[in-house]
Amino acid sequence: MQNAFITELPPIVNKLLVWEFDQQSQRFKWLSFDNSDWKHYVLMNSDPLSYYSTSSDMLLRKIEELLRSTGNDHSYTFFDTEDNLTLLLPIHSEGDYKKLAGIIIDHQMGIVDPISFLGDKTIRQVLNFLPIDLVLFDSEQRFLFITDHAIRDKETREWLIGKTEIDLFTRRNRPLDLPLKRMEYFRQMMANKQTVTYIESDVIKGRRVYKSRSFHPILDSNGDVYLVVGYGIDTTHLMEKEHIINRQNLAIEKASDGIAILDKHGCYYYLNDAHIRFFGYSSASELIGKSWKTLYGPEELERIDKEIFPLLASEGSWTGETVGLSKQGEPVFQEITLSIMPEGELLCICRDFSERKKQADEIRKLALVVENTNSVVIITDEHHRIEWANKAFMDLTGYQLEEVIEKNPTQLLAGPDTDVKQLQLVIDTLQRGESFGGESINYKKSGEPYWVSFQVKPLTNQSGKMVHYFAVMEDITYRKNIEKDLIIAKEAAEASARSKRRFLANMSHEIRTPMNAVLGLTEQLLKTELTGDQRILSETISQAANNLLTVINDILDISKLEEGKVQIENIPMTPKVVIERAINVLMHKAEEKGLQIIPSLDKSLNQLVLGDPYRLNQVLLNVIGNGIKFTHKGEVIVKGTIVHPHSGDDELQLEISDTGIGMDNSTKENIFTEFSQGDQSFVRKYGGSGLGLSITKTLVELMGGRIAIQSIFGKGTSVLINIPYTAIQDTEQPGLEEEVQSISDLTGRSVLLVEDNKFNSMLASMILKKSGIQIHTAFNGKEALDKLANVEVDVILMDIQMPEMDGVTATSLVRSELKLKTPIIALTAHALREEKEIYLRAGMDDFLSKPFTENELLMILSKWIH
Repeated sequence: MQNAFITELPPIVNKLLVWEFDQQSQRFKWLSFDNSDWKHYVLMNSDPLSYYSTSSDMLLRKIEELLRSTGNDHSYTFFDTEDNLTLLLPIHSEGDYKKLAGIIIDHQMGIVDPISFLGDKTIRQVLNFLPIDLVLFDSEQRFLFITDHAIRDKETREWLIGKTEIDLFTRRNRPLDLPLKRMEYFRQMMANKQTVTYIESDVIKGRRVYKSRSFHPILDSNGDVYLVVGYGIDTTHLMEKEHIINRQNLAIEKASDGIAILDKHGCYYYLNDAHIRFFGYSSASELIGKSWKTLYGPEELERIDKEIFPLLASEGSWTGETVGLSKQGEPVFQEITLSIMPEGELLCICRDFSERKKQADEIRKLALVVENTNSVVIITDEHHRIEWANKAFMDLTGYQLEEVIEKNPTQLLAGPDTDVKQLQLVIDTLQRGESFGGESINYKKSGEPYWVSFQVKPLTNQSGKMVHYFAVMEDITYRKNIEKDLIIAKEAAEASARSKRRFLANMSHEIRTPMNAVLGLTEQLLKTELTGDQRILSETISQAANNLLTVINDILDISKLEEGKVQIENIPMTPKVVIERAINVLMHKAEEKGLQIIPSLDKSLNQLVLGDPYRLNQVLLNVIGNGIKFTHKGEVIVKGTIVHPHSGDDELQLEISDTGIGMDNSTKENIFTEFSQGDQSFVRKYGGSGLGLSITKTLVELMGGRIAIQSIFGKGTSVLINIPYTAIQDTEQPGLEEEVQSISDLTGRSVLLVEDNKFNSMLASMILKKSGIQIHTAFNGKEALDKLANVEVDVILMDIQMPEMDGVTATSLVRSELKLKTPIIALTAHALREEKEIYLRAGMDDFLSKPFTENELLMILSKWIH
């Protein structure tokens, strides 16, 4: 290669370069490099494609070829113009390749020493990273290296080094068919010194599994093979899909009904054998590309144009009879169904009933059912013995007419799951001279079950005597399967929702636990004497951690809103008090940016109303906070009043305006969409999760209100919120929160701190010691029970997730076995309301969510220590 960095490298480089190509984003990225010279190049050339210089177009074409390919005749190697080798390893998912990994073997590497090469920890990690069966052999097909994905058992992997696949299959007491076949392909590769790829099948746990396997030789400077790369990719899903498609195509091709597809211009581009045969042609080539008008005479063309096509255009489908012309000019009578397909093509399904029109006796029998159905028809005598059945019956059940004559259909079609009670009900109903309809499961001649919707009617002669019964049936197996699939999909969706819930709970716990230590210890650090730089750094850590906590809370809020877990309160509140408290909370943020928050609150907001002060506060914090966030100079104005629309309830109307950056039209259209924040430069500059306004809109709508945004790019934004309310008469003026509780003197009090995380234990201990509290500690619930058996404390601070015994179990034992009534406060990183209810039911008295502040911890201790 003619890249400048090559001249700076040592003459032999015993390292690999590995990149990844993502099909969805069409982007390359480096996966592994640790040699300093390679690292310098990678940092200077972030796009792996630049490595290939003039060969980049060739590489892209090769990648496109591999991603399109479904066969086993493709190659996974690429040689660039400098004859350097890259192994291309597809990583597939759900039947489609999503990514490719590329391992570059540069021609300047020289002969790689396998022992040194495979002893490199980074190279082993890179090879193990690839989710394919990847092994390295010597020229005698002995294993040099095996990835974890190829053989999952570590002991077997270590034992197999230096041995062959014959040794492995002998050890497992398995037949030697597979390893012997692999040896043949290996010898072929060694003889030709070229990559060999083949499809291999095996039965694993009762299922036929297919893999595309390859042997790729690596040659030394003399052109001899000294190292072989073997890799396998699971292609079972591709083989199964191809099998299903072939069966479907065969079924369509061999169907007794004629099937044809016409393009948008009315020309045939597909016809099955039946359709061709109906019209007397010998092959599809005689009709492909020709107009449908070829098969009709002038009169029928005029009827189709004036009667059928208008109905087809308006309804999207049409079913009826037409008369075509065969190649020999004979009339072809058809029962035909036309359907317009999504792309504008026309699907035509037809059934030839020319022979029926020539047979008068069949016309007489079928005259009674032509007006009712074109589906399965059975006619029986008065003793329920079959006299006649149509071709659809034969097609559906697999019987021939001579096999069913004089048989009772209820017995003929019955099987293991047939509803016997329903059969008796049918017989009883018919004997009363009444019709019966329903759904039932029947069985074909082969024993295969199928579902039908049926109508059975008695037929009488002129004297009123029942002489025949006829049954009309529709095959509804497809519908029943869809219903079953929907039930399965519903159960899967519910299971997915439960999994998501558990994930969010665990995510909350796993992030909040270390976040508690970060925020708490930073808070304690800021209370010590620090230099100017130290204080700036500490405050930055605290702000960043609080920003991360906001994102976590937003994600949990979205989850609760999606699952309908958010309950809207309807309690007394004073709107002005709620609004002023929200403004006070955000005032310091505005002052830090040199902004003003200007309230303009009408006196009508002083009245008592029924509403949800907590959710209203959340809405205000989000909207006012956004106004501050996106305003560099000027002010944020908060207007509020009570309005009286002409119809409906009175409404609380809020308008929050800022003089900030504003929004363009495209941003306004998506502003309430989850995770929507505008372009990437916007995200980099202002940050955030993109969830705030989505949560705000949902909360406003849950309160029965509405929200709208007006914005001018570069001039500012106004958010208008209307929420209905009901005024009440009360002398009390409730606020947003409970009455502020003071922190009492806790000197000399004792606390048992049960916490397995050493950082959180250290944080809580620092806070408690500063307040003069005597501390007893336990690492888990079991240690806590041992301590409480010998020590009396005023309060127990109980973590939830701990080794050996968790906090919920420990609390239950404290109450049931130790019989202690000591207040127990849960220190939990689980922020979901359902989790907190579990703690209270287990016997805990209160809970404090992590992360918590020093003030919050001392407040809750003051609450429970009297």
